[in-house]
Amino acid sequence: MDLISNNVKEIWKISSQEGINYFAASVYNWFIKECINYNQYIEFTDVQIDVFKNLYKALIKDLNKIPTEVVNIHIEKIVTNHRIKLLTILQEIFSGQSEFTQKKICSEYSYKLQKQVLRLKINSLLEPILDIGCGENAFLVKECINNKKEIFGIDQYIVQNLDNIFCKNWLEYNYEKKKWGSIISHMAFTNHFKYHVSHQTNYVKQYMEKYIEILSSLKIGGSFYYSPSMPEIEQNVDKEKYKIQNYENIVNNRIKIGSVKIIKLK
Repeated sequence: MDLISNNVKEIWKISSQEGINYFAASVYNWFIKECINYNQYIEFTDVQIDVFKNLYKALIKDLNKIPTEVVNIHIEKIVTNHRIKLLTILQEIFSGQSEFTQKKICSEYSYKLQKQVLRLKINSLLEPILDIGCGENAFLVKECINNKKEIFGIDQYIVQNLDNIFCKNWLEYNYEKKKWGSIISHMAFTNHFKYHVSHQTNYVKQYMEKYIEILSSLKIGGSFYYSPSMPEIEQNVDKEKYKIQNYENIVNNRIKIGSVKIIKLK
């Protein structure tokens, strides 16, 4: 309510679909951040993402039309109706999935940390590059752009002013055959993969299939950089087709987080 009340005058000025999309994306990102900050393993399908996007566009359209008299009463009514619709959707999605209603906090990591953990050398990365789980701020993507690298990103966030970021579910994205020179995913894809393996959820098979698809999408000589490592999966990778390099990272002198570079040989 406070956020909308403080910005309602700007919302009233909207006169185009582009303007509605801009404000809707900002509030949608706030919603996604709330979800992920509560439980980083929450994943929405592409269909669900579109439902949420449209819900927030409808919210901005309704706010854009309210009369200037008794503003707060109108805002409260619109926000209440929006909240009821939103909660109904969330209840349908997470019905019977208690593992996603438990709090599991995460962070968005700086380019400097990602570079250190994954042993990245920006100028040596083969193109095109794909960052899976690039984050709302897309730190790695922006650094690569600054270095004149062709790079794309995938995340549940809408990253505005960057046309090369896809607001998609990484399990539904088509990585294509032999397309990517470098694929990077720091504390994202395999972090979720490990979670689903350890909890034996219904997503394990999908993650395994997508992991194989990601490897197949590399060009010859291309690399998949990721953390955390998954030794139980990596031991089954075809050693004739792929070379695996493992690294160990010590955090606070006690936590070990493995990182991996898989190079496609043929």
